[in-house]
Amino acid sequence: MEGSKLVSILIDSGKKISVMEPPVEARTFGFLELKEDHIEAFLDGNLDVLFSGDDNALSLLPVGRQVPNEFGGECDLVAIDSEGCIVIIEIKRDPKDCKARVEAFEMQAIRYASSFALIESPDDLAEQVYVPYLRKYKSDKIAGLGMGLLPHLELRNLGTWSYHPIRNSITSGFSYTK
Repeated sequence: MEGSKLVSILIDSGKKISVMEPPVEARTFGFLELKEDHIEAFLDGNLDVLFSGDDNALSLLPVGRQVPNEFGGECDLVAIDSEGCIVIIEIKRDPKDCKARVEAFEMQAIRYASSFALIESPDDLAEQVYVPYLRKYKSDKIAGLGMGLLPHLELRNLGTWSYHPIRNSITSGFSYTK
């Protein structure tokens, strides 16, 4: 975590902020022996917490996890934002994971994004990505989840889908504070 400094703070009931001692130690997910699937499961269940808090916050609905692509890889997480854009979330646990790659991390994101360019309608997205995700990861909650997709697709007119191809690719990982 070159160039970054972690400071542990305490906020009392009067909203006074003070620095806590001892200082926070930076740890990578790898150091904590967490695997990508641990981080993936956390992000899958907590995107709303991570991307909320201000007026410009992203509203993300997870629609896919370990989504196979045409290049033989799997996208860690796929979500839809409030404007109907597909958001690809690729997870790396620490800098070593990025350095060990044969290709640049950015190229992986571009390859993964290109495979979603073939999704042309909400039906395609539901059939290819969302339904398999619900069956594999949300089978106990499947009854009401399908309706959660509709607001994210901006269906104003049944003949027109206000779908915008991939706008965002989010990378996640590296560090965690104790």
